[in-house]
Amino acid sequence: MDDNEMDIMSWSSEDETSETEECGLDSFESLETGPIDEAHEDLLARALKSITFDEQQSAIHDIHGVSEIQEDPIIMEEKLSQMENEICKIKKKEAYLQAKEISPDFALNKDLRLLFLRSDKKLNAKKAAATFVSHFEVKKKLFGEEKLGRDIMLHDLKQEEWKFCQTRWLQHRDRSGRIVLFWTPHEEEQTYESRFRLLFWSIFTMLRDEESRKNGMVLIFYNVGSNIMPDPKLWVALNDMKKSLPNCFVSFHICYDNPRVRPILRLILSAVGTFLTVRCRSHYGSAKECIYSLLTFGIPREALPITDDGTILPLAEEGFTKRLEQEQQPTPKELVVIIPGRFDVLLGRQKRCQDHVGNLRYRHLVLSYQNDYEQASKHEKTAIAEKVVKEVQANGGHFLEIYYADFIEVSDIVARKKVAHAFRSQRRIQNRRKESHNRLAAGSPPVSGSESDGSVPVFGSQTAGTKRASPIQFASSAKRGFGASM
Repeated sequence: MDDNEMDIMSWSSEDETSETEECGLDSFESLETGPIDEAHEDLLARALKSITFDEQQSAIHDIHGVSEIQEDPIIMEEKLSQMENEICKIKKKEAYLQAKEISPDFALNKDLRLLFLRSDKKLNAKKAAATFVSHFEVKKKLFGEEKLGRDIMLHDLKQEEWKFCQTRWLQHRDRSGRIVLFWTPHEEEQTYESRFRLLFWSIFTMLRDEESRKNGMVLIFYNVGSNIMPDPKLWVALNDMKKSLPNCFVSFHICYDNPRVRPILRLILSAVGTFLTVRCRSHYGSAKECIYSLLTFGIPREALPITDDGTILPLAEEGFTKRLEQEQQPTPKELVVIIPGRFDVLLGRQKRCQDHVGNLRYRHLVLSYQNDYEQASKHEKTAIAEKVVKEVQANGGHFLEIYYADFIEVSDIVARKKVAHAFRSQRRIQNRRKESHNRLAAGSPPVSGSESDGSVPVFGSQTAGTKRASPIQFASSAKRGFGASM
């Protein structure tokens, strides 16, 4: 390991010691593999004993995605004020002061600070301030002083860093609406610095999402069907680095099928610390067994880039190319969404749009108003379309269209027109079915083909007059993104 990598491994807060001392690098090679999950269960049991009952319940809720995030705005403002006072007390904060001088709006951004404040369940302002200041030091080491006052973009990375990317964000959220990071070992040799640069960009890109900032994200480390062994020293280095980053992952899954991974699994759990250890579940078995095990934790099958025979689908370079093109465009005023939420409606003919869970809810909502729409006057039809738009938005949903690598929210006027078009499309579909039925009754062959439009696909066997969908409530905010300064 070169000096540069050793320097990165030394990143740690001054008031914290590495949690890997009990299971150091020199000891992992001598550990016995043991029965399945023995190492994990032992560490999990010890970790659970070290926390309170309420903290244990919180961990279980986070794993299964049933935590209820409730924040008092008054308390959060008080904590932010305390955090600012704690920042002022910190003497060594050169990178933070440089960022503040370059862009005060960025360094003082409220949403950015809330990331670090929410990292601790108890909203410890002193700890949040130390991590916040430390993160600027890490950012400076990875990307240089000139980038301290803005977001890190994909074009700040070297092509070889993202070309051999080991991580990907799944295109579907889990059943709780959380974004999922999928991490696999890679044969290509990369320095720790390159891996950390990519991870830093990836994490902070996804943390522009409001739901992720409040509810956290899910991490899956997938090592099934691979002869590549996880690098234990990398995880120790990550343990040091994570002390300078917001605690954004609230659920951790490790999938593997090689017993030789077990000693390293023990080291990984020691490295990530108590918070993630009690929120970690290991899955041992074939690809299909791991897939079905993840399903029980709310990870949708269609989200996983794995075939039934265990083949990992390659990461399309096209997505990175589109993001580079997107970064060259002026920052849009409209809301930009990276991973659509479960209540969002995706406008387009692509299969991803048609199969999105938010579109399924939307279809049912449109069908529930179909009869009313057919009997309404022109003015009333406009009002019904507006009502559908408002119901989607009331549940935290947005009407989105593809924008390079992401999605962008359309205006209410465009959304209303799309809803009206969906009603007309459904009318044509129903008329075609009636015509086909009449032709069959008359002994003539049915008319083949079906019609689908960009706002609502063919509804299948559902019929108009379906019982009206009741509003679906959920706890997360509809807002996404850091704002203009982020």
